[in-house]
Amino acid sequence: MKSCCSFYWQAVGSEPYGFYEVRAKIPCVRGAWSAIWMLGKDGDWPDRGEIDITEWFGAYSDEYTLTSAVHNGVFSGGDLANAPTSNPLTA
Repeated sequence: MKSCCSFYWQAVGSEPYGFYEVRAKIPCVRGAWSAIWMLGKDGDWPDRGEIDITEWFGAYSDEYTLTSAVHNGVFSGGDLANAPTSNPLTA
């Protein structure tokens, strides 16, 4: 892998509604696990919830497929929703 970047932003207080815009280049190289996700505020994972906005698994995905998933106290590990989505710019 040529480079690695991590960004962590913690909201001051709770923001139940809003609009977030993310622009990112996802590296499509074997072994990478690139992701953009949001975590709930209270409790421990997975009970507080997690929304995987987009993930790309270097060991499992082809270079044109991103996945999304929802995790919570009942469903975790992607078994509630794990929907592959093709990149319209490259597919």
